[in-house]
Amino acid sequence: MPDLLLEIGCEEIPARMISNAQAELQQRVTDLLKRERLATAGKITALDTPRRLAVLAESVPAAQPDLIEQITGPAVSVAFKDGQPGPPAHAFAKKAGISVDQLARVTTAKGEYLSARITRQGRPVSEVLAELLPREIATLYWPKSMYWRRPGERFVRPVRWIVAMLDGEIVPLTPKVFETLLVLIENAARVVTRETLMSQIWPDTIVTDTSLTQNIWLLRKALREEEDEP
Repeated sequence: MPDLLLEIGCEEIPARMISNAQAELQQRVTDLLKRERLATAGKITALDTPRRLAVLAESVPAAQPDLIEQITGPAVSVAFKDGQPGPPAHAFAKKAGISVDQLARVTTAKGEYLSARITRQGRPVSEVLAELLPREIATLYWPKSMYWRRPGERFVRPVRWIVAMLDGEIVPLTPKVFETLLVLIENAARVVTRETLMSQIWPDTIVTDTSLTQNIWLLRKALREEEDEP
């Protein structure tokens, strides 16, 4: 199971806002993983400095488990006419992704209904996070926010980088996804390689190993350096 590292780097956050933001980001990541059937087998740790908010979630499932659902459709009396499936039966079968012959019948207090058992295939964790993490970050509560080029582009301070990694794999949180949140360097969106991204995060560090273990070490080193600053 991979470990997830999420880090938001920005200009200095007011001291009175850091604690609540750290706790909220940790809770949002925890709730997201549980909601998407990706609850961790390890602990979830929050880290912060005046210019960083980070969450480390240990042992995240590589993919969602498949979800088996039993769904109920129209009443049999409506779906079938003269013993033959009508448009409601065909529409329900199409919705369930099965043939009409595979439809089952269930008896309830209200009568007999069509039903279908469907399997929803689990998605890879990187795909889920790439889709849903941006909303969690963008909706963090701040008592006061800064606004930029267009309405809606706001955060407590200008965001300089966002990193999301599963072990050594970068979760593709692209600038386009964050267009309502990020102040892009030189006002231009750009796609960066892993090496370029790491050099932006720690410009004074030569990164020779982009495994998660090395990145966590670098993050902790940066945290200690910022804490030692006057």
